[in-house]
Amino acid sequence: MWSLSAHSPRLEAFRRATHYAVNVLTANQQDLSDCFASPDNSNRFDGVATSRGIAGIPLIEGCSAWFECVNEMQHPGGDHLVFLGRVQRFARGEASDPLIFHGGCYRQLRGIAER
Repeated sequence: MWSLSAHSPRLEAFRRATHYAVNVLTANQQDLSDCFASPDNSNRFDGVATSRGIAGIPLIEGCSAWFECVNEMQHPGGDHLVFLGRVQRFARGEASDPLIFHGGCYRQLRGIAER
């Protein structure tokens, strides 16, 4: 599950897509996250190393994980459209620390103390 602003210039492309990937970025890929979050209308994948997933969807290299999904359902969610996908393939990368954005800023996971 993920959501996209109802005002995104890419909304119709995602509505019509049969598949999409959820690329779980790593803690050191914040610049890439900022680029994809920008309102700029350019091709965000220019210069980004990718491989091709199911149905040709782009998988960003160096991620913590990848979810390759079939675009199953879409539901209005306030000022966003919520996408529900059926995962067809999952892979975990070598990086262990995912990039987390919560409450308007980037955050880091804290290690769990040994008991």
